[in-house]
Amino acid sequence: SPETPGCAVYVNDRFKGTGTWGGQLPAGLYRVEARKDGHRPQTVTIELAQRDSRTVTIPALSPVYGIINVNYRPVGATVAIDGREAGTTPDIFRNVTVGRHTVTVSKPGYQSRQEQVTVGENQTATVSGELVAQAVQQQAAPVAVSTTGNTINGHEYVDLGLSVKWAACNVGASSIEDSGNYYAWGETATKAEYTQANSKTYGKTKGDISGNPQYDAARANWGGTWRLPTKAEFDELVNKCKWEWTTQGGKKGYRVIGPSGNSIFLPAAGWRSGSSLYDADTRGYYWSSTPDGSTDAVFDLLFFSGYRSTYWIRRFSGFPVRPVSE
Repeated sequence: SPETPGCAVYVNDRFKGTGTWGGQLPAGLYRVEARKDGHRPQTVTIELAQRDSRTVTIPALSPVYGIINVNYRPVGATVAIDGREAGTTPDIFRNVTVGRHTVTVSKPGYQSRQEQVTVGENQTATVSGELVAQAVQQQAAPVAVSTTGNTINGHEYVDLGLSVKWAACNVGASSIEDSGNYYAWGETATKAEYTQANSKTYGKTKGDISGNPQYDAARANWGGTWRLPTKAEFDELVNKCKWEWTTQGGKKGYRVIGPSGNSIFLPAAGWRSGSSLYDADTRGYYWSSTPDGSTDAVFDLLFFSGYRSTYWIRRFSGFPVRPVSE
């Protein structure tokens, strides 16, 4: 067992679990390693004989640090790093563990901004820019979003003319424009706080989870053939549809018009980190089922006015879910 909590345990470079691990191994020479983002790994080598029983304690891992320089206007905007409030702009944040981090800059009366940065050992990653003042919102006329009355397992879908049918609303939503529930990736229930520490999949090797009721919030909550979209299905939505930034029922978001002429509305529902909600009515984040090849990040659909694409994001944030079905 590692002395540092939350470590991933590897035996001869094969992932065995997170935290402590116990199991049976044939006689032989083994390299037991503890790994954790932002820390130097520690390795212990042991030799097991027949019917040998050993307890191995891996020494504490040493954190490896870099620096994030946040140089955003206006002065005094709140800076959060990975969802935890760190200070105000402008400032230099030292002793940040190496690796990828999410920096959020926010201030009342301005649109929040989120930046993804990679911090190297003894290096400074700079985040700079200027927050945009929020315009006084005017109520726009409702857009014509398709409603077909066709349902799968009691939930309405829209045929956009793509490879899959898209749900008309988010999981947990009471209407087309409602944000619905927020889920951490690979989890099927909501929670009060969204953190790396309480993530059930962070640091674990997972394949594509689409349709797996143990990890897929769409399948677990809606049943039938509903499931999370894959990255490829989100890419199809981005590349083969017309996107119109608009307001529906007082909520900003995109009307997405498919090749068939039918459309869905994706509200800019923002995201949850810790116990807070960020970027509501300015940005949309929706989980895909596809990991990015690491044990800490997956692909999501990210959009805001004038932009939409698939992008990697850490698994422990709380995002809405828009299901698909064949």
